[in-house]
Amino acid sequence: MPRDWAIDDSTVNPNPHPGTHMKVLYNIAFAPEEDVIYFDDDVKGMDYAAFKLNPLAVEAMQREGIRPIPEAIWSQTDLEDFPYWLLVGTPSELVESANGQSVAKRHATIHVIRRGSPAPNFDLTPYPRLYAEVDFDSTDHNGPFNLVGMSGGPIFGIKSPLEQIEDYRLIGVQSSQQWERVKPAGNVIAFCTAQPFIKALKQAWLNSQA
Repeated sequence: MPRDWAIDDSTVNPNPHPGTHMKVLYNIAFAPEEDVIYFDDDVKGMDYAAFKLNPLAVEAMQREGIRPIPEAIWSQTDLEDFPYWLLVGTPSELVESANGQSVAKRHATIHVIRRGSPAPNFDLTPYPRLYAEVDFDSTDHNGPFNLVGMSGGPIFGIKSPLEQIEDYRLIGVQSSQQWERVKPAGNVIAFCTAQPFIKALKQAWLNSQA
């Protein structure tokens, strides 16, 4: 049975939909068993899924100025030239609700610092992940906040926070986190590197069409 979803860009779009605080671009209906591409749920760290947007949804997003990340941004091998990493998303803690409805969302961009080794207390996965310490001092929030809700968010790399951003790279896709409000340091995220993840997604789609 098809399920109904909606694309919402209210965290970055200044013009909410009439009568709501949300900017819904396009309503989407899909059948989970037929339209969704699933990665291997039995392989730890690969519990991802995706589905292809229909042409009307793509056109609606393009009219709002939304564009896909170009292949040149995620397929390069010069990631070491973009060492300043930023996790982007909407933490659940920064969403205000009333009567069960979201009325305001706060977008978060957080500096994360790459770890040279796997973080303790994270389960090892068949596919290696990257790890980074979360620098909550890089935000204007009063102290650490819960990262729940940011899973699936992108990690971008820029050359320096002190320079104008003329180029950037997509480093990875955030997958899990360890977080404690009372701990000023040591909050860690784990994420899949973008290039193999997107290549695997592309191959999974091609296999589904064969």
